[in-house]
Amino acid sequence: MKKKIKKKFDCIEAKRLAQLRIYEEIKNMTMEQELIYWKKVREEFQSKYGRKYSDIVNH
Repeated sequence: MKKKIKKKFDCIEAKRLAQLRIYEEIKNMTMEQELIYWKKVREEFQSKYGRKYSDIVNH
């Protein structure tokens, strides 16, 4: 039996919570509303970090 290690931060749990939050926000949206939602998220990211998400992940 493997010993369970208590973590300060659980990456998988954080990912699942983020997915659930996003799902709850967009589950009743039309495709058009969802596209507007993601455009807003992208713009908020760019204004917060001063660059495009694609610039970060492609490095």
